[in-house]
Amino acid sequence: MRGEELVFFGWPDLAGLMRGRGFPAADLDQRLETGIGWVPVAQAIGPLSTLAPSPWGALGDVWLVADRDAHARVDLWPERPPFHAYICDGIAPDGTPWEACLREFLRRALDDLEREFDLRLMAAFEQEFYLVEGLDRPGPNYSIIAHERALDFGAVLVAALRAAGLEPETFEPEGGPGQYEVNCRPALGLAAADRALMVRELVRAVATREGYRATFTPMIAEQGFGNGVHVHLSLQDHEGAPVSHDPAQPAGVAAQAGSFVAGIMRRLPALTAFAAPSPVSYLRLAPGHWAGGAAAFGADNREAAIRICAGRLGPGGVDPRQYNFEFRPADAAASPHVTLAVLVHAGLEGLREGLPTPPLVERDPSDLSDAEREALGVRWLPRSLGEALAAAEADEAVRGWFSEPVWQAYGALKRHELAAAAELSPDAVIRSYLDAY
Repeated sequence: MRGEELVFFGWPDLAGLMRGRGFPAADLDQRLETGIGWVPVAQAIGPLSTLAPSPWGALGDVWLVADRDAHARVDLWPERPPFHAYICDGIAPDGTPWEACLREFLRRALDDLEREFDLRLMAAFEQEFYLVEGLDRPGPNYSIIAHERALDFGAVLVAALRAAGLEPETFEPEGGPGQYEVNCRPALGLAAADRALMVRELVRAVATREGYRATFTPMIAEQGFGNGVHVHLSLQDHEGAPVSHDPAQPAGVAAQAGSFVAGIMRRLPALTAFAAPSPVSYLRLAPGHWAGGAAAFGADNREAAIRICAGRLGPGGVDPRQYNFEFRPADAAASPHVTLAVLVHAGLEGLREGLPTPPLVERDPSDLSDAEREALGVRWLPRSLGEALAAAEADEAVRGWFSEPVWQAYGALKRHELAAAAELSPDAVIRSYLDAY
């Protein structure tokens, strides 16, 4: 029985999840006008559903106000209710953006990029996940056998993504048993982060309705392939023309794009605290996992934190519309809005200072000598969440990007996670995050 249709209004939270409230679809027109009440302290709920200390406590109110362009309704199941959700802004009672609204945090960074440099950001999130239930047996990694064994799920997922307007491009088997990746077309700025969040929720929703269980957790076991979220970035001018590629420059990196990348490279240790923000994230970021665990810039180098993706080469050479930069350390424990915001803030610093394009690293960083790594500016990213948080807390520039309440809440939330993980065995920690994501 389908029952009465419900709609969910949710905001992107600091744990990389979407939290909020559902209500009868019959009230949708009214709720689109008024929003729905919510509690500020919900921004301090961690992925394991525990509440960290926060600046808000029991006080205050905030409103979830839907963005009509960040909406998905998918009705593919005659015996099941549709998936129906809106991504919302957090709005204070006086009608201004709430101080801890993550969409507003990203929006302001993107506005700075356009106002100061007349540039816009295109982004796409490649997202990996495991089907940990529902497959009779996984197939060989990357094979058509693995593709066929999840074909029923994949076909419905692609239909759901298309119905939601998310422009699916690929559904593919990955390196782990029962691991898959889903990709959608790039989108501008805020829409790209919204798209990443909605894709995760739809993967989980389709899995539930089709008899599977999907998880985006960074690692499902201490060894093996982890789930990454590779963020592809490129710059456009105000007319939408691509400006990241210059065939006259080394590896085709245009000067402004090189400065943008250099800004990110400089802040990488601190950025890791936001892009790889769980205790289990650092099992994935170990060298040899092709996770981008080294602060290095390379052309098609999968051990570099940022690699150049030149796109398809044809008779005319590189297509500037495909040329982009892939940020590899991120995973789905991170808010896509926070990840994209800190990348933009760091890139803006590089643009403001006119930083030169970082040197290209054309070998696996593990194969370089200490002297070679030093000459190329290659560093290993933090090896634990505690180390990454320490790097962020020591970086005054990074701290200045955040409102004080968000900075306090994020640090408390992550310290709370570390304390909870310290009470558990490694296997129990992994299982906890598998359930959360």
